[in-house]
Amino acid sequence: MAISTRTRYAIRALVNLGRIEKSNKGKPVKIKDIAKEQGLSKRYLENLFLLLVKSGILSSVKGENGGFFFAKNPKVITLYDIFFAVESKPGPVECVYNEKICDNTNNCELRKIWVQLTQGTYDYLKSVKLDSLITKQTAEEKKSKKGPCNYKRRK
Repeated sequence: MAISTRTRYAIRALVNLGRIEKSNKGKPVKIKDIAKEQGLSKRYLENLFLLLVKSGILSSVKGENGGFFFAKNPKVITLYDIFFAVESKPGPVECVYNEKICDNTNNCELRKIWVQLTQGTYDYLKSVKLDSLITKQTAEEKKSKKGPCNYKRRK
C-alpha cells in the first residue's frame, strides 16, 4: 500500500512540531517555522494542520503569540490516527473500504488478501506512537548534526 505524500508530510510536520514544542517549553509553534524547516509551502501545511485540528490531534491559538500545539499527548497519538486524519481512501484498492463497488466482494479471494494486507498495515500503524518518532528523530539529529527529515520530491 502506498502512503500518500500528504500522510508522509503530515507525519514529518508533526514530528517537527513535537521537537520544536519541547524546546519551546510547550508554547504554540508557528506554522511558518515548521514550513521553513520542512521545505513545504505554508499554505499546504495549513491545509494539513486544519485536518489534524478537525480530527482532534492538534489545537491552535490565534494571534501574534499563536500557533499550533498537540491537543493530545504524542504518547497516545499513533501513525494510524494521523493516517486517518489526512487520508480520504484508507486501502490499497477501493473494494477494501467500499464493498458496493463490486458484486463479487463476498466471494472474491483477492479482496480477502487486500483486506488482510490492509489490516496488517493498520495494526502496525496503530503500534507506532508519535512520541517515539519525535524522541528518535531528535536523538538522530543531535547525533548527525543535521536538521529534520527533509527529502526532496522526485521530479
